[in-house]
Amino acid sequence: RPGSNVCCVQMWGGGMMFEFDDLETKDPSPDPDELQELTAKLAAQGLQHDMYNVRKDACRDLAATRSFAGPYVDLLKEVSESDADLDVKKEARKALRELKECGVISQTDGNSAVDLDESNFGQKQHVWAQRSGRQLTDKTWNVRRDACRRLGTVGWHAKPYMDKLHELSTCDSRHEVRTAARSA
Repeated sequence: RPGSNVCCVQMWGGGMMFEFDDLETKDPSPDPDELQELTAKLAAQGLQHDMYNVRKDACRDLAATRSFAGPYVDLLKEVSESDADLDVKKEARKALRELKECGVISQTDGNSAVDLDESNFGQKQHVWAQRSGRQLTDKTWNVRRDACRRLGTVGWHAKPYMDKLHELSTCDSRHEVRTAARSA
């Protein structure tokens, strides 16, 4: 109709009305915060994917979402410590550094400052021992070597891993790992 904001479209014999006034009152662009939140959620799901390149891209995408990556920092930290692919681990560590520079920290590591409380210190050593114990079976020799070195610094918290340390000190294919396991 001339002079009206209503357009009639004829399709397959039926009529469909389209109101142009709706376009003037509604913002067609999505909310940028919602997009960033969705991107962070999808990237976090990508961290669990089977293909290494998808996990690697997910690390980059999660770092790009900045403050929206907060709920997924712990998952990213887990990937940086235990992923099977070295490139994915590197990308996850890079993403963690970028997020830390932006002020995004882990939900569990709220206190990044050193706490000299004896009970908290023992708890941190226990956590380090557990992480290092998991890394003793890593495919990459330098991860195993570093895990042995860390276990050498946590005292009696390393006791559950002594058998594995002994095995590494005698049977590992790399001299560096054997030496680190012996000194632990």
